[in-house]
Amino acid sequence: MSGRDGELLGIGAAAARAGVSERSLRYYQQIGLLTPAASTPGGMRRYSQADLDRVTRILELKSLLGLDLDTIAIVLRSEDRLAEIREANLSYMMLAQSLIRSDREQALFRLGISEETANMISSLTPAQMMKIASGNTLLCRFRMDDDLVWNLITSHGKTAANETVSRLHASILMAGRHQEAA
Repeated sequence: MSGRDGELLGIGAAAARAGVSERSLRYYQQIGLLTPAASTPGGMRRYSQADLDRVTRILELKSLLGLDLDTIAIVLRSEDRLAEIREANLSYMMLAQSLIRSDREQALFRLGISEETANMISSLTPAQMMKIASGNTLLCRFRMDDDLVWNLITSHGKTAANETVSRLHASILMAGRHQEAA
């Protein structure tokens, strides 16, 4: 196993490639800095290239910046959240563009956007979408910003029949808000 192109390494090979001891890999896992990509049915850890890159990042933060492991955990969690935001942004942009191109009227309603915004999104190139998605702020937002809509959607304590009516009511309220925004 080479650790490249999706192949996984055992703990010994991963430690050697990362330049750390097997004990360090186990410790990083124990304190939550590293989660192996997989494990065998017998419990043997398997490390991916992304895992090795994370170990490299841990070592950089430790040796170059002199951070302790608790601080490194905070930095890595923050970096993980930012990566998740970027991934969600790209998925959202791709979905929005696909919806707009396939059924514009439904897209305007479902996305809660104006005609001008739809025109801009539909004309974006893949490179532009990547650039927009790479920011550190979520592009999508909740349209249910009041208690009434949230209670209708979540239907706390409602029977199945009332739940259907509540969801329909919430959809009507949100559709009205779409019209207000347009």
